[in-house]
Amino acid sequence: MNHTTKISIKIIFSVGIFTSTLLYAATVTDMNLNRDIGIIGKNSWVYCDPRINPHCVGVAKAATGQISLSHTISWSGAAAHFHLQNTKPEWGAALWSIGLSSIPNNKIATEWVVDYFVRIDDPGYAAYALEVDANQGLLPKQNKNYRLVYGTECDLMQSNDWKVFQWQGGILGQGGKGTWIDTGVRCSYLGANNKVLNQHWFHVIMKMARGPINNQAIFEHLWVADVTDRKHPPKVVTNVDMRNRPIPALFPQQVPYKIQGKDGLDVQLDSRKGPDNFDVYIDNLTVHRTY
Repeated sequence: MNHTTKISIKIIFSVGIFTSTLLYAATVTDMNLNRDIGIIGKNSWVYCDPRINPHCVGVAKAATGQISLSHTISWSGAAAHFHLQNTKPEWGAALWSIGLSSIPNNKIATEWVVDYFVRIDDPGYAAYALEVDANQGLLPKQNKNYRLVYGTECDLMQSNDWKVFQWQGGILGQGGKGTWIDTGVRCSYLGANNKVLNQHWFHVIMKMARGPINNQAIFEHLWVADVTDRKHPPKVVTNVDMRNRPIPALFPQQVPYKIQGKDGLDVQLDSRKGPDNFDVYIDNLTVHRTY
């Protein structure tokens, strides 16, 4: 695959009054995921087309999506270009997914850091939301399969805030459902009159953790900077300790066995209504998982 994977190990000494403890923390890092497009036989971005894949639940058929590698519009020289085209006068969405490298010995990550640069081009005022999700595969439990979804989106139309996803129960694609919880943190991609800041590059870092009870998803920190002006230091627009927000525990999502698997990422573009389209460019996409 084009992206680079590395494993690092940290050794932490904890000395008490009577005992000393040696703790090991290892991290798997997947870098340059934005370059993994059209690679046959290896991890690569896959478009989830609801017309042919019944598991593409929640993806409106009014829209279609395309992905390509952009060299002309990029931060590092090669950005993933996600394009949504909505042909009907109704809400539409396009979803892409990619798998991550395996964690040694089938261990489960306890912390995630998702780090990326993003640019939204929305000249037609079509964008409804930009969603970036981290999906963590969990071991089967009582003959059922679960995954932990760190669902995040920038609501570009209604609350204009960052939201996180709360699973409410049931099986994905079989009546199961969830809802979006407003964090109260202003969406950073918006300017005057809630218009998308076209052709602005933002650096986004999100830190999430798996809770000690029932594997809840805990959102720990959100950091966003406008880095459009490369001649000056980044302009930090969001730097929030999410643990201080009144966000309820987010529980694992039950999914059919067919789509239960290893860890991965989703990118979804939501459109207000067509006919219209908009584009998102993601670069330097890196995921750190500590276990």
